[in-house]
Amino acid sequence: MKPLSFKCPDCSARMRINETDTRAVCEYCGHVMLLKDEARRYAHQFEDETHAAHTKLADKINALLAPVADLQRAREVATARKTTLDASHRTLAKRLSFIGKAKVFIIPVFLGLLMLLDMVKSNSPQIEFGPAGFLALIALIPAYIIRFIRMTILKLKIKREENAYYEVLANIHHLENTPDLQLIPEPYRTTQHIRETVTLLKTRRADTIQQAVNHIKNKAH
Repeated sequence: MKPLSFKCPDCSARMRINETDTRAVCEYCGHVMLLKDEARRYAHQFEDETHAAHTKLADKINALLAPVADLQRAREVATARKTTLDASHRTLAKRLSFIGKAKVFIIPVFLGLLMLLDMVKSNSPQIEFGPAGFLALIALIPAYIIRFIRMTILKLKIKREENAYYEVLANIHHLENTPDLQLIPEPYRTTQHIRETVTLLKTRRADTIQQAVNHIKNKAH
């Protein structure tokens, strides 16, 4: 027996009837209505219109599956790229620190000390600091060049990572402005919740998106 429904004339709530019922009682306000052929025709029309409206709403929500899936992936990519970018910034900060700059002098000073030590071991009558200092200076030049190259590469890498990160953020902003996405409350903008919402609407267990959300919320608890 196909169930029918139409609006209560008193409170506008949905009144459900069977085709053989002779009267309808509103579950909300208690209004009693005797059913005649005209009322049955109205009930059939209302049922068809309601079914069409549910199907249209379900299709509209179902169309959000693709952008929501893209949005979830974009947020995961943004998180990963932010982590990489933060790590690169920490590396740059270390190299710009006093200790990072001082490391440039380690090899030149070490070479200068080796030369002085060699003079001491060779029992040189006079230890000359000039050659040792000159050797340290010569070693300092390539050390600075290498540091400059490494810093340049790191800064270019950070620039690329920043551009990629901001590109993902722009994509997220674009996806968040997808038409009809605002119909779904923020915590329920996932592919799983959207599929559940579509199912609830198509099976008529929910008449609105809010009812579907409340159903999902109650199910979770």
